[in-house]
Amino acid sequence: MPWWEARLAPIRREVLDALCARLMEAGASGFQEEPADGTPLAYLQPWDDGLPPAPPEEVSLTVWFECQHPPDLKDFVPADAAVHVSAVEEHDWEQSWRDSVQSLAISSSLTISPPWAAQDGDLCIEPGLGFGTGEHPSTRGALNALVAEANPGESLLDVGCGSGILALAATHLGLHAEGIDIAEDAIGSARHNAGLNGMNVPFSTTPLHEFRRRFDVVVANIHAEAIVELWP
Repeated sequence: MPWWEARLAPIRREVLDALCARLMEAGASGFQEEPADGTPLAYLQPWDDGLPPAPPEEVSLTVWFECQHPPDLKDFVPADAAVHVSAVEEHDWEQSWRDSVQSLAISSSLTISPPWAAQDGDLCIEPGLGFGTGEHPSTRGALNALVAEANPGESLLDVGCGSGILALAATHLGLHAEGIDIAEDAIGSARHNAGLNGMNVPFSTTPLHEFRRRFDVVVANIHAEAIVELWP
């Protein structure tokens, strides 16, 4: 069954819910809302105080249909809204996603790769498990700092370990590392990645304040407000 994509803009927010309900009745499979003028949506971040930003008054609505022929949407949208309908090209999305995930060389001694592209000596990290496969600037910055500053044999604690990438990279570089996170699924991801590399690295949800021993190196690839809160 073919897929069709329709872009409708501008749509006033006050009619958006009713319009989506009518489109669902007409067979729509999904929607995506964006500001009509192309500016990005503003979100209330976990560390922000106060009320969330006001949503845009006008939006661009993308609608998907799975059918032989899409409905005539001009009967649904306001008269001032433009309608553009196009066929969705068939893709092997899983293969396209795999092709987009490349190996990342941090230094001559540290290359991070997905399982399907890993070469001998690479650190293998499963994309999509926890936060961090090396592409994010903060993750790459922490990896570069590890390569430049940490020394084999030192101890390291990864606070907010996510996928475990920093603790595992440290182990790969010869440090004695362990990682903690408040999320159970992150710990599962980190342990999975440790297993991919044949590493026995401790990962747990142990609260930071329960640690009594000292570490030579501490890495914390988390947002600044959490670092300030945990700093003592």
